[in-house]
Amino acid sequence: MELKNIDNASLTADLSELGNPARVGDVRVTDNFFALLRLLIVAVSFTISIEAIAQGPLAIAEPPLDSATRNMVIDELLKQLNRVYVLPDVAKKMELAIRARQAKKEYDAITNGPELARALTEHLHQVRNDDHLSVEYFASAIPYDSEKPPDPADVRRFEENGRRRNYEYRKVERLDGGIGLLEVDGFYPEEMAKDTIVAAMSFLANSEAIILDLRQNHGGAGATLLCSYFFEDETHLSDAYNRKENTTRQFWTYPIVPGKKLADKDLYILTSHETISAPEELAFDMQYLKRATLVGETTHGGAHPTTMFRITDHFSAAIPFARTIHPGIDEDDNDSGVKPDVAVPANQALLTAHLLALKKAMERHSNDPDFVAGLRQTLAEKEKELEAIKTPSAAAPDPSAKVFNRRLAKVAHASGDALYLDDSEGDGVAWWPEKVLSNGTIDFEVKGRDVLQKSFVGVAFHGVDEQTYDAVYFRPFDFHSNDEARRAHAVQYISLPGSDWNKLRTDHPGQYEKPIESAPEPNDWFHVRIVLSYPKVIVYVNNAQRPCLEINQLTDRRSGWVGFWVGNGSDGSFANLKLTESGE
Repeated sequence: MELKNIDNASLTADLSELGNPARVGDVRVTDNFFALLRLLIVAVSFTISIEAIAQGPLAIAEPPLDSATRNMVIDELLKQLNRVYVLPDVAKKMELAIRARQAKKEYDAITNGPELARALTEHLHQVRNDDHLSVEYFASAIPYDSEKPPDPADVRRFEENGRRRNYEYRKVERLDGGIGLLEVDGFYPEEMAKDTIVAAMSFLANSEAIILDLRQNHGGAGATLLCSYFFEDETHLSDAYNRKENTTRQFWTYPIVPGKKLADKDLYILTSHETISAPEELAFDMQYLKRATLVGETTHGGAHPTTMFRITDHFSAAIPFARTIHPGIDEDDNDSGVKPDVAVPANQALLTAHLLALKKAMERHSNDPDFVAGLRQTLAEKEKELEAIKTPSAAAPDPSAKVFNRRLAKVAHASGDALYLDDSEGDGVAWWPEKVLSNGTIDFEVKGRDVLQKSFVGVAFHGVDEQTYDAVYFRPFDFHSNDEARRAHAVQYISLPGSDWNKLRTDHPGQYEKPIESAPEPNDWFHVRIVLSYPKVIVYVNNAQRPCLEINQLTDRRSGWVGFWVGNGSDGSFANLKLTESGE
């Protein structure tokens, strides 16, 4: 289908025929919608939280892994990596590393599926720290196959979830000075989201400039229609090499869009360390083409398209299978993220971009002194707001805190400052030695991320040092998993050093970890209340009347420090810690 012969009405009515505008050589082709949807439904990298789309049978207890099963998992994993992984030389290095460990019998002592999946993922990451690459275990038989068409019922549920979430178009707003703001936290296929996209762009059409906020965007489909509004003519965005299919495609914007184009508007794109996958590609494309100014933090690093491949009935692997190509740019190393043009902390990005847009507008309207005077007043107000954010952040976040294996920083929160623990290998904790609690309640707010195996957030209590404490923590990426066994790990208790999650899960399955009814959205803040009444530990989330976890402590410690806690490879944000001693 030749796009130049399509008018706006037909594009609005039947965008589904267009797919992603792409070319193979000199021939225009259209991506298959269901091929894309299949990837999104099953991809581990699609971190937009979705409802369970393929529940499958109830989890059935399996016998311990035997040698034959372990070897089968390893053999099939390496076969898929060598067939699919986007960097073949890296895939070969991974194979050599895993085979060397296998020859040393390092896997022989592993007798349960989750532990084998964790070990293989960790060992792959030691070869290349690729967040999109992982091995996953499912207690229930895997209900999908990424290389077959999706079940129509899955498609319907997926689309209904997108509708309920407004396809992740969270905010469209007119800021002071006539600056337009669009906040997009994920990308659903354009065939689903087209009406929402068109409505948002129509609202922004009369803006002086546009700010596109991708700071909380964790991926999904592409964004060709959205990008097309910012170019007057059909524009080559990038090429994509698909190793699995051994094809290279060119991606172009649409020459025609419904409504007005915004090609004459200054564009600012906000990024953060949480910006990952598809929004990273969008940000890089617009920066590379000198169409946008990026403001904020270097993105997470993980723009390689990824999907999950079946290894056995209970093991899958999320494998990046494609990479983007831009002339003159070596993008084989896609782990470092997209660097902004204006580097500022994420919580300062919006005001910084707003100020840049106001200054450009003042230059553009220099012959209209009355309008410029209004912009100048708005500029002064926004400069004061930005300074107010900068000032407390410049100080030490909390000099009374004892922080182990992490760095502590301040971030913005609706009720004021929050605290952020960055990611690193191993567990991390920030203690407040003066905050000692025996029996009573711990209230706090916490925010993790919907990124597989990268978000373990909670609170430690009855602490003695960085290695001796009890803790309750959450796995946001499991809150709405389509696998029942993973949902059952949403909240967990541990008691260190003797009883970590692996020991408790092996020795007492299902006792010290539980699912959460009406679980929060994985990328949102949520409130936690923990009631300590020795030996009872009772955990509530948000306004739930029933606890999501109730256990007896595994230690005789009845008092100690309280602090924020993050797990291996994880970061997290925390706010409004309140301790109430019961006096019992």
